Amino acid sequence: MCLSRAWELLNTCFNYVVLCLLRSVKNRKEAKHMAITDSIRAAKDNREELKRIAQDQKMIKYQYAAIIYQQLKDCLIASIAFHA
Repeated sequence: MCLSRAWELLNTCFNYVVLCLLRSVKNRKEAKHMAITDSIRAAKDNREELKRIAQDQKMIKYQYAAIIYQQLKDCLIASIAFHA
């Protein structure tokens, strides 16, 4: 094998290795990007779920407050009627 052919083969191998390294870097960046995107999507989903839970709990709180208010009002009316 002549020296120029050896250099050509070596250059081809080097180019292939560089190409493989660049692809692996690109794949890692794409994987990282996908992981970050998935993480953001999961965080948004969690936030929406927590907002729904908070809204439900707020409605329950208002319902209990209305019940307590009605009971207090009924007790007050009964007390006034009893003392009248």
